[in-house]
Amino acid sequence: NALRWCVAEMERRYRLMATIGVRNLSGFNRKIREAISKGRPIADPLFKPNEETGNVVAPDLEPFPYVVVV
Repeated sequence: NALRWCVAEMERRYRLMATIGVRNLSGFNRKIREAISKGRPIADPLFKPNEETGNVVAPDLEPFPYVVVV
């Protein structure tokens, strides 16, 4: 359901922000944009390779949009 997705996404974002070393969403987005503009995008540090599907390379992180729940 939607609430479960929101909680899982919030937890995933908190883990990523802690790993990247930022405290909030704007800091995360700023750091990701700076890395992209310097030509050194940051690979997803939480990525888990899946050899069954052939997905073994971590994707580059992109800035996060805000999630609004009403």
